[in-house]
Amino acid sequence: MISRKQKENICGLATRIAEASEQDEAIVQRYKDINELRVVKPTVAIFPPAKALEAMLPEREFAMEPGIFRDLEYSFHSNLAQRKLLNADMPIIKTLYTGLYAHTTEWSEEYKTVRATSEGHAVAFEPCILEYRDIYKLKQPELIVDFEKTEEHFEMVQDVLGDILDVRPGRPFMCTDGWGESMIDL
Repeated sequence: MISRKQKENICGLATRIAEASEQDEAIVQRYKDINELRVVKPTVAIFPPAKALEAMLPEREFAMEPGIFRDLEYSFHSNLAQRKLLNADMPIIKTLYTGLYAHTTEWSEEYKTVRATSEGHAVAFEPCILEYRDIYKLKQPELIVDFEKTEEHFEMVQDVLGDILDVRPGRPFMCTDGWGESMIDL
């Protein structure tokens, strides 16, 4: 579990997130208007690169131990810093999804992820289908969820932040597991 001081820290950040979410109702309404095809001012979304976030959020400023609450602390600080420094139309919401403990199996036994050779460079691609007959090596990936660990994670976060934020288990419907946030995942 976390210490009293760490709990005060994460609850203070969660309170700031809850307050910011109340101020963001106009942004949320603009997204709803856009989805309903009303003519409104376009929204601006900014996704700073990881290096920029590292510069905005130095590691030494975090109080939580590595784990669930450290990840939340980073997320809260990131949202608040982006709001303050970038002034984009990316609403902060009061709903907090605690995620899934899950992984996906690979498309092929021969699939390899080639990691970047130096920090800041992209991951490389190494094909596992070299000839037409290799297509038979493909298999449908499976999503494997550790439901027990997922529930344990939810209960821990609910216990600490449930009075401040709307804590929900799992992930929002638009999130995926696999390659990333793309239509192929869905």
